[in-house]
Amino acid sequence: MNAVCGQLFTANAGGGAPQQAPWVPLEAGPNAEDGVPVRVFGGAQARAAGEIREAEADAVALGVLQARAENWAGAEEGTRFADVAILLPRRTGLAAIERALADRDIPYRVESRSLLYASEEARELANVLTAVDDPTDRIALVAALRSPLFACTDAELHEHVLAGGRWTYEEEAPGESPERVRRALQRLRRWHEERWMLTPAGLIERIAAEGNLLLTTLGDRRPREAWRRYRLLAETARTLTVRGSVATLRQFIAWLEQQRAEGVRVNEAIAPEPDDDAVRILTIHAAKGLEFPVVFAVGLGGDGDRGDGVRVLWPREGRADLPEVRCGSGEKAFETRSYAEREKQEGEQAEAEQVRLFYVAATRAKRALAVSLFRKAKKQGSDDSIAGRVEAALSAAPEDAWERWEPSGAGGDAEGARQSATGEGGAAHVPSRTQWEAERQRVIERYAKDAVVAGTAVARGAGPAEEIIETEEEPATPGEPWRKGRAGTSLGRAVHAVLQSIDLATGEGVEAAAQAQAEAEGIADRAGEVERLARAALESAAVRDAAGRRYWREVYVGADIGGVLVEGFIDLLYEVDGGLVIVDYKTDSLRSAAEVEAAMAHYRLQGAAYALAAAKATGKPVERVVFVFTEPRMEREVTDLEAAMAEARERAKVLAGAGGGSAGG
Repeated sequence: MNAVCGQLFTANAGGGAPQQAPWVPLEAGPNAEDGVPVRVFGGAQARAAGEIREAEADAVALGVLQARAENWAGAEEGTRFADVAILLPRRTGLAAIERALADRDIPYRVESRSLLYASEEARELANVLTAVDDPTDRIALVAALRSPLFACTDAELHEHVLAGGRWTYEEEAPGESPERVRRALQRLRRWHEERWMLTPAGLIERIAAEGNLLLTTLGDRRPREAWRRYRLLAETARTLTVRGSVATLRQFIAWLEQQRAEGVRVNEAIAPEPDDDAVRILTIHAAKGLEFPVVFAVGLGGDGDRGDGVRVLWPREGRADLPEVRCGSGEKAFETRSYAEREKQEGEQAEAEQVRLFYVAATRAKRALAVSLFRKAKKQGSDDSIAGRVEAALSAAPEDAWERWEPSGAGGDAEGARQSATGEGGAAHVPSRTQWEAERQRVIERYAKDAVVAGTAVARGAGPAEEIIETEEEPATPGEPWRKGRAGTSLGRAVHAVLQSIDLATGEGVEAAAQAQAEAEGIADRAGEVERLARAALESAAVRDAAGRRYWREVYVGADIGGVLVEGFIDLLYEVDGGLVIVDYKTDSLRSAAEVEAAMAHYRLQGAAYALAAAKATGKPVERVVFVFTEPRMEREVTDLEAAMAEARERAKVLAGAGGGSAGG
């Protein structure tokens, strides 16, 4: 670090660039362990930029597998995917990295909101929203039809055209058009008619629910990542609407496009999920203040070349100078009088910023650092990319401090590395389309007849529509999929959301989380009550026990119990020596122990239903089911769990015959 970064910081004659911070050498702590050499890979490539990004991404994916195989993190239990972070200075190479990781079944999650807007989910949703908003945008309409939401194939779209169909939903599609295309156009027309009656967030949630958008991702290697992105997009739309930043669907679409076009950086990083063993992808800006056992610094090959288009350089803030402009190229280029001087100043600032970003990326690594030097070879002139300057500075670094490295996965075999990471022993069988369609139809026919019963419905005495204790201030409708699995009231949802996100062991951040969730639920004046109830749950014996063990929060569980699919969301699930313990938070407005006991008469079957499903799904016995009441502060355990499970099994069958129920928490 001192040799390379020190040289980069003081590269200019005279002791440093005018825009650069002074260099202060790093010093190892008194008890610091001996480090491992920094690995550098890649180099200048005489290929197209897109090909270079693909090669870099492929090398990074192999490097991640090799890091796990060789335990770069140095942990006793080995290197997990979650120990690895991939840091990028900008979004340019994100798509290539995602493809490379997915091709090798490497789980990953993008943790920077600034990268969210460049994701495939964001682009596809933007196409659907644009088609809904503007029926004359034929490009967006075709893109929406081809998206996972409607999954119309190119062959079906061709048949639509041959049948005389047009790229519009304002008129009925011909009867000869494929059914999937006709249904999609009808749905788009209905959403178009409803767009003035819904907020952008409400429309997104309506689209997600009616289009089964979350279900369409189950075939992905990482459906959890897609769910999180859709949820964040909806939450962003809601926040912008509440703040008054956007009022219409068109304004939100324009806002999304602006984020992509301008490369807007958002300092707020998405909260990590400790139970998700996945490689973390962040921008370098979002990684400030964080550390990771293993870091891959990639995407360092850009030199800031903006091409031959129009470029405007604005004066520094507070100065009354006019902007400088350049347009055209070669002999036909035109530029204002002081453009060259200001371009030089801008270039110096950009170079200084690149160096600072590289320093931030390199110092995020706790145990192992791999630096990508992939970049496009320069035909003439100096290589101004940070990758090129790092490679040039390596000559001043001690020989034992870095090494040239060629990523090879596990044992140099990419396919073997993939199988090692996924536990596969060979390539999966891919059925023919005819076989796939026949199997799909068989599954559809089978499960169309099977009943689905929610764990909460099992606890209800008169069927799925009746609530026992908690009142529904705002019901979780089909148009609000994010509310499933949480308590029915705004207060309950806020408390559950806080307990889902904060550290159970320390309770750190509970006050801020309570304030944020109260505002999100429209009950900002009750933030103190949300915090008080959340702290009550944190101080319960069950939650304290879970905090010291392996646990999961807001866990969906579903299993076939005697021919009936029982499903629901478990607030807190954790492991003990004998099996599993289920914890369910209750925010009912109860006043005495007698009322708690009365409520338990109903809740015992809900807990038993969760126990049945969890035991069947995991193959592990459920030792205890505990209900944590936040007011009054009490814990009640299902004492006759085996008998309650038997009763819940029979109740589920009865409810299935009456029509079942939807998933709840």
